[in-house]
Amino acid sequence: MSQRAEPLVEAIIRSKLSRSGPANLADVEDVCSEATVALISSLEDFRNSPGKEPLGDFEAFVAVIAYRACSAHFRQARPGFHRLRNRLRYLLETQPDLALWAGEGAEWWCGFERWRPQPGKLTPAPARLDPAEPSQPAASGNPVATVTEIFRRSGGPVPFDDLTRVMAQVWDVLDNPATVESVEVACPLPSAETGLERRQWTERLWREIGELPPKQRAALLLNLRDQAGESVTVLFAVTRVASLCKLAEAVEMTVEDFAEVWKDLPWSDLRIAERLGITRQQVINLRKCARERLARRMFGAKGDLSGAW
Repeated sequence: MSQRAEPLVEAIIRSKLSRSGPANLADVEDVCSEATVALISSLEDFRNSPGKEPLGDFEAFVAVIAYRACSAHFRQARPGFHRLRNRLRYLLETQPDLALWAGEGAEWWCGFERWRPQPGKLTPAPARLDPAEPSQPAASGNPVATVTEIFRRSGGPVPFDDLTRVMAQVWDVLDNPATVESVEVACPLPSAETGLERRQWTERLWREIGELPPKQRAALLLNLRDQAGESVTVLFAVTRVASLCKLAEAVEMTVEDFAEVWKDLPWSDLRIAERLGITRQQVINLRKCARERLARRMFGAKGDLSGAW
């Protein structure tokens, strides 16, 4: 923990929290503590379950937990900025001329599809966007047109975080950080009985998902999201209903591969189609069949899962 995990956790969290200015020391310490607790809990699960597949890449596993802790912090501290980030990611993954891809290290890059790195081909030099730069485009009612104009002016791929900051300024995205008191009032803890019922329901749902055909399972889990666009799949791990290994197995990935991508969930239908080697419409059809089958199993013939996630 002290030699390999904690330094990596702190480095990632300091980097993420300082993207929009000097990181607040108290925030860094709080997020590091949350990530450390989550990491220890996950490692305890591995130690108490000798039958689990061993971690092939410990640093990747630690990094996933650190990124998740940062995401949780941003969701509470900067909800508007976080929603904007999710919407931009969806736009980049669904527009045929735009793209989002993983770069070296932990940074994500975006730009025109023709700029996406291809094996054996030269790619344009990366650019940096400055939110304060007066040459940034004015606000537009068409987000695709605005983003396209930013890429045209940049002349090369840009960090996804830079794009988000520029768009936040262009669209005047302002955040009102939630206070601890308001969070506690808005989210009262459930009773022990209610908590037990929810866990039993979630465990049953996970068992039913495990009975789905492989492609239906992948189409469902890789896209499963709530009304705010956040991944619901990770809740199986957070509630300890399914381990990271089990989630990876359910979508037919290695633990190492899943640890690399699960911070990016939910995936777009195009990205899922790419992985499964099928069309986007087939992905939609597979997920529809999966939801209908789960609705019948969980709620009977007239069941509906639309309100469940």
